[in-house]
Amino acid sequence: MKKIFTMLFAVCLSFISIAVYAADTDKTEPTEFEEKVGWASEKFTRGLCNVATGLLEIPNQIGKRSEKDGTMSGLTLGFAEGVGAAVVRIGAGVWDAVTWPGSFIIPDYKPVIEPPTLFDK
Repeated sequence: MKKIFTMLFAVCLSFISIAVYAADTDKTEPTEFEEKVGWASEKFTRGLCNVATGLLEIPNQIGKRSEKDGTMSGLTLGFAEGVGAAVVRIGAGVWDAVTWPGSFIIPDYKPVIEPPTLFDK
């Protein structure tokens, strides 16, 4: 029951943020509430994305290390770096997914890690 409630809450938050931005397309400046909803939804979705794709850091780091230093280095050092990067990315994702309500209080937040998601450069 808790899982269903949590999932419905996340979906509702996503729809609210989409509705807030879609309703005011002719405004040039978003209101303070709209900015806070945008920050909160961005932080929450970034967190979910990092938790879901964190393990992809392992093949990503293996590929980067293999291109730089060769295949054997990629399979050894790249794997170790990938495991470390996956732990950091998943941890940052959990942090963002849990603390997204803080975006309503703190006016300007920054991502915990750079790049913010695995797909950003």
